[in-house]
Amino acid sequence: MTPPGRGPPPDSVAVIHAISGKPLPAQVVDTIIEKTDGVPLFLEELTRNVIESDWLVDAGPAYALKGPLPPLAIPSTIHDSLMARLDRLPSAKEVAQIGAAIGREFDYPLIAAVADLGDEALQDALGKLREAEILFNQGDPPDASYLFKHALLQDAAYESLLRSRRQLLHGRIVEALEKKFPDTVLTEPAMLARHCEAASRHEAAAGYYQKAGLLCALASGMNESLVQLDKGLAVARQIPDADRRDVVELDLRMTMILPLRATRGLGSEQVEQNYGAAAALLQRLDADQHALPVLFGLFSVVWARGDIHAALERACDIRDRADDDLAHLVANYAVGLSRFFLGENAACQDLFSQVMAAYDPAKYAPLALTYAIEFGVGALNYGTLSLMGGGHFAAATAMMARGDALARQLNHPFPLSHALALGSAALALRRDVDALLPYANEAVRVAGEQGFTPYLAIAQLCRGWGLAMKGEHAEGLRQLDEGIALWRGGGYGLASPWFECWRAEAQIAAGQAAAG
Repeated sequence: MTPPGRGPPPDSVAVIHAISGKPLPAQVVDTIIEKTDGVPLFLEELTRNVIESDWLVDAGPAYALKGPLPPLAIPSTIHDSLMARLDRLPSAKEVAQIGAAIGREFDYPLIAAVADLGDEALQDALGKLREAEILFNQGDPPDASYLFKHALLQDAAYESLLRSRRQLLHGRIVEALEKKFPDTVLTEPAMLARHCEAASRHEAAAGYYQKAGLLCALASGMNESLVQLDKGLAVARQIPDADRRDVVELDLRMTMILPLRATRGLGSEQVEQNYGAAAALLQRLDADQHALPVLFGLFSVVWARGDIHAALERACDIRDRADDDLAHLVANYAVGLSRFFLGENAACQDLFSQVMAAYDPAKYAPLALTYAIEFGVGALNYGTLSLMGGGHFAAATAMMARGDALARQLNHPFPLSHALALGSAALALRRDVDALLPYANEAVRVAGEQGFTPYLAIAQLCRGWGLAMKGEHAEGLRQLDEGIALWRGGGYGLASPWFECWRAEAQIAAGQAAAG
């Protein structure tokens, strides 16, 4: 509101007069500003509301009041003002409501499919909405697109719909999209999911949210993937049939494996809870199509937390159950990981060799989405570490190059981050600081850009150690501390003594012998 004893803010007056085209009576200007607190959107809408009313007369160079300004002539809320504008267009209001149900922006072909009006009637209504500056448009029908001038205009039109009418409209939008716009269905499943949810088509909504989450994961938008999948879980709980509800939830939880592991850390509570829920669903459904990735996941959580003997038991259980080529590959990988961290280099090298002998990128690379690991890249990475730790530097360097090449060939940042992070660790084992730092820099960049927290932690630890060995003690120690915090934050106990030793060595190099 305008403070007592002061005139209205000059900017507000300028906005009002720019909209009106000529000066309004001072009483009207003061009332508009008082009602809107000078907020530009309020000023614009309420000024238009007054000009379109019958309270003013055009007196040539300025407007004049016909009589006393009615006490409540200017609506006290923006919603009232916006609805007043829509109510003055009764023949176009329904089209505005349909457009609002579609979204802030919509295309002519979609609203034509939903509105079920003739082209002449629809275009007339859209023209009136455009003339009233409720909509902007670009292009001409049937190639036109429309945009509500303000999100609040869309909200006002949408909120004026009865709930039953909203639900019906969203159902019609879904049907139109599915029948006539297949490309949109493929590329924008999150939009379909929202309309299905608003139409109370819960199972369909959950399915589209899963597809949206998968699309995000494929594009490395892991955090957004989890947002979509969480929405899917929420709407899946409203599916009335218990068996269908369990099937849909299991599909969602399997899709959550990669983004959860990539962003929260393999040893985190969220990852463990997701695997536990998936295992319970498998038992209730008496289904085994997801049993292997869930067993591998439950092994991985224990392994990541550093209980290697318990992890080896779980890995051997996977091996004992193995009844096809994939299960044998997964079992050899899991047992190999356990043997590596038990220091059994010869055994783990033999197991990873078996993995690579059975590995076919075309067949197994797509499984990274389900298992949250690319088995070929992983086997080469851990094989490299095993060889490097045993002092077989030439063989390790050659294997590291194979892992790097495979990761880049797969053209996805998740396996690339894995290769870069573990490659940096291998170079640290070789104590080749000059080769390590550029490799670790790339690892930090790729993992950091994608939000792959575990690989970012390893890369930052490697870079911190390398910087400390180059004499940049303060920065090296800072990055080591940050890397250890990230690693622990993901629930990892695995390799923590190794990383603490790096920090101790960096502290000693920095003259902090007692702390080291």
